Amino acid sequence: NTEEEIPAAPVPTSKPPSASGSRAKPAVSWSADDGWHGITDADRSEWGTAFPGAALDQELAKATAWLRANPKRCGKRNWRRFLVGWLQRCQDKGGTHREPGNRPAGPPPVDSARRRFYRSDAGRNMTDAEYAVWQRDRNSGGTTAALATALRLKEEART
Repeated sequence: NTEEEIPAAPVPTSKPPSASGSRAKPAVSWSADDGWHGITDADRSEWGTAFPGAALDQELAKATAWLRANPKRCGKRNWRRFLVGWLQRCQDKGGTHREPGNRPAGPPPVDSARRRFYRSDAGRNMTDAEYAVWQRDRNSGGTTAALATALRLKEEART
């Protein structure tokens, strides 16, 4: 009777094992006096690729101006995340140098046939076509009268 020895399972630790050579990116920081610190050439390259419509130097200057104008928003810890969000919004709006014709449009125009207006006599919102049908039915006795007429015509056709 031979017993095989089973090796003990590894005990989980609070920190995951780090891959060799992987390091956290240096912290990006901002101060009202000195501006941005810790932005590396690798950051600029990555952001330039990810956000081709954003002129990085101009967007960093705009972010600085915004932060100085909004001092209550300056207590951030994750400045890298702030800048990526800033550049993402810039890119989504068409980039730093968007042309006036390429700006995001407002809501699409509403087709006049689909526009609904409140009809006080009907007590609800209706398009012009719906209102015309409602008025016709109302003036002819309504849908009940139309059904009665249709039934009468069917009975006359049978006899």
